[in-house]
Amino acid sequence: MNVDHLRKQAKKLKTLYPELIKEFGATLTLSQALDVVARTHGFPSWHAIGNRTRSRPTPRAVGDAAEADIVPTAEIEKSYRWEAKAAASLVVKLDDNADPIEYAEGREYVLRCRGLAVGHAVRLENDTFEDRCDQLGRITGDFSDYSPSALRSLVSAAHQAVDRCPAFVDGWNFLAGALFRAGLWRDSLAISEPIATGLLSGLPTSRSGVVQVCYGMLANRPFFRIAHCYLLGLHHAERHVEADTLAHRLYSLWPNDNMGFRFLLSREGREQATG
Repeated sequence: MNVDHLRKQAKKLKTLYPELIKEFGATLTLSQALDVVARTHGFPSWHAIGNRTRSRPTPRAVGDAAEADIVPTAEIEKSYRWEAKAAASLVVKLDDNADPIEYAEGREYVLRCRGLAVGHAVRLENDTFEDRCDQLGRITGDFSDYSPSALRSLVSAAHQAVDRCPAFVDGWNFLAGALFRAGLWRDSLAISEPIATGLLSGLPTSRSGVVQVCYGMLANRPFFRIAHCYLLGLHHAERHVEADTLAHRLYSLWPNDNMGFRFLLSREGREQATG
């Protein structure tokens, strides 16, 4: 039992306590207490945990020819919303030195958890996952540096993380990234595609003005990471037209392009982007 993990959980439960008192009153039945535990881990109820556990395939090691992971897409989509910031003049084009040369009116959007319970669960799982990665040898996001044993450890840790908290998008990203690096790109795409497309579908269209998602906002980075993994998977699956469409969309969402989406355009896509 990890005492630091329990201490972090207690601190975050303390901030959730007023909401729980308002909903359940000063005393809890056992069934209500089970629901509270479920909510601190990102599930709507204890019953949902049972359903998730029963529907979950047996965890597998990297390289096993087992059924692909089942992604609770609806659960993830219900756990997040896009919050609009105030309308502003946004940079929509930069020169080769990354200096702004074109502006347009629009809004930036930030990915937010719906409700305190989901937010606390995701932050708790992020802390737990980081602690686990430290124990495994300070695993980072540069999958090219992983040894086969480190990839296996990462897949196992990520599986456990998303089992505990299905709304933990970075856990799904690490799982998809590790599988992709191990050559299981179909399994990786099966994870990244529904999550990335689901989150993208929540953004408004540009008909009401420029829509951007700032990579500099930490809350947006899980979205960009899973979208990047999805884009890599599309190219590997030779779905290049879809990949170009996605790369253009992501590039327009963040013209500073910290993730290098413009470099993942096909030759035809690059010509269209710069033409």
